[in-house]
Amino acid sequence: NEYIRAGTKPNADFEGTPQTVCMFNPVVFTNLTDTSDQWLWEFGDGGVSTAFSPSYTYGDTGLFTVTLTVFNNGCAD
Repeated sequence: NEYIRAGTKPNADFEGTPQTVCMFNPVVFTNLTDTSDQWLWEFGDGGVSTAFSPSYTYGDTGLFTVTLTVFNNGCAD
């Protein structure tokens, strides 16, 4: 039952469209990462997602820093 998983470190990459949006309109985030099997999106306002390429709607105005952490067999970027 014991096993070892080894993976290549992925390189997280994504884009969001549109980059300027009105409140309550969705932003579509496209995951451009080459190799990954898990995803953690943090949208900068407390919202998160584990979807591959999520859509997210902001409920407030401002400038938000979006972070995508990707994993490949336990290796993260």
